[in-house]
Amino acid sequence: MTKSHLLTSQYNHAHVDFMASTVAFMERQKKTIDVCMVEAKIPSEHLDFFRKRLAHYRAIYTPQQ
Repeated sequence: MTKSHLLTSQYNHAHVDFMASTVAFMERQKKTIDVCMVEAKIPSEHLDFFRKRLAHYRAIYTPQQ
């Protein structure tokens, strides 16, 4: 793996992580967001990572009972 490819991969993960955080935060604010539409914009090789991070952020942003 080249240094350039590694940097691109890290950037993509940071970007996808930010997208997951944003979606979860918007859901917490009761804003309408189409997760399927967001997922459609993510390259297939990053979808699993997005879904894991989305679950993580949803857990964080869910109020404790």
